[in-house]
Amino acid sequence: MKVAQLLLGLGLVAAAFAGKIDDKECEVCMSVLDEVEKTIEQGGARKKTKQLSALEAYCAQNEIGQKQKKICYWLMPMKRDVAQTAATGMPKKKVCQRLSKNNPEVCEVKFPIKVREES
Repeated sequence: MKVAQLLLGLGLVAAAFAGKIDDKECEVCMSVLDEVEKTIEQGGARKKTKQLSALEAYCAQNEIGQKQKKICYWLMPMKRDVAQTAATGMPKKKVCQRLSKNNPEVCEVKFPIKVREES
C-alpha cells in the first residue's frame, strides 16, 4: 500500500515537473505561425491557399531572425500540412505539436533566455 502511495506521489511530482518544462515548447514555431497569421487579411485565415501563400511570403523575407529562418527551413517541405492544419483554426501550439510528429526539430528550437543585468 505504501509503495503504491509512493509511486503515485512520484508520478504527480514528475507530471508537475514535466508541465514546467513544456512552457517553452514550440515557442518559435508558434511565433512564426502568429506572424504568418498577422499577414493574412481578415477572413482569409480559414483558407488553405491564403495560409500557404502567407507562409511562403513570410519565409521569403530577409528580415526574419535566425531562429525563424530555421523553423521556415523545416516547415517549407511540409508547407501544405502546415497550411491545412492552420486553416482549421486549431491552436498554434497544437499545430506545432502535430507538425513535430513529422519533424521533431520543429518544437526543439527555442528563443534564448533573456537575463537582466543587475547593477
